[in-house]
Amino acid sequence: MVALMALSGQGKPNTFTIGFNEKDYDESEYANMVAKKFNTNHNQVLLDPKVFLDDLRAGLDAMDSPSGDGINTYVVSKAIKKSGLIVALSGVGGDELFAGYPFFSQYLKLKKLAPFWNSTGVLRRMMAPVLASGKSARAERMRSILTAKENSIAGFYPEFRRIIPKSHLSHLIKCEKGFDTSLELQLKEAVSSIDRFPYLSQVSIAEYMGYTQQTLLRDTDQMGMAVSLEIREPFFDHDLISFILQIPDKWKLGNSPKKLLVESMGDLLPPGNCKQA
Repeated sequence: MVALMALSGQGKPNTFTIGFNEKDYDESEYANMVAKKFNTNHNQVLLDPKVFLDDLRAGLDAMDSPSGDGINTYVVSKAIKKSGLIVALSGVGGDELFAGYPFFSQYLKLKKLAPFWNSTGVLRRMMAPVLASGKSARAERMRSILTAKENSIAGFYPEFRRIIPKSHLSHLIKCEKGFDTSLELQLKEAVSSIDRFPYLSQVSIAEYMGYTQQTLLRDTDQMGMAVSLEIREPFFDHDLISFILQIPDKWKLGNSPKKLLVESMGDLLPPGNCKQA
């Protein structure tokens, strides 16, 4: 996106990114590579505990419903608005469209087991506690996937995106009627009508119905509007999505994340960014 902005001839792009002191979460190095290659007016906001706490109350006040994924957008939106800009472009949506998340390949691995899924139900239930032992959210997610009644995107998706396991929720919230499974039902209805698409595109559509619609886009819009900043998302262009969803799976997964997007950019991307695209 920055490359195309730089090539448009509309002047130097202004770029912004968030950095973290914790190296496991910090990807500012890759943003700096892009900024240097395209000579942008680059701004980095360090999100340390003090900055986070200073902006936490205002960020939470801007939310219509609780979310743990919007404060970082609030912090960077605030910095952009402070610089004098009123409109910004965001790269959100690229992972969802171009199969950038690790679970896209995991779906394909699970799909290969589909012919044996029903006949191995008893074995899967016996082996699940052994293959995924422990009380962590990750272990419980894996057990839920291994013991799922059906091998389907609709059945797996809520588990891949679940932050708090069902057993943990039951201790936090007392709910006699159980928890809402409307998303799973919606996905079952939707996926049954979109099976003409390649499998990974069906996963993308599940993402659009779930995390993207209910968290990502909502948080981006709310946090931008909280500081009077309009955030636009080019990766959600209708024509682009319609085109990419038709492309076969074999072109989407490879040695780098978002293979199709990386290869389409050619040598415009700095070499170090291809593994983090």
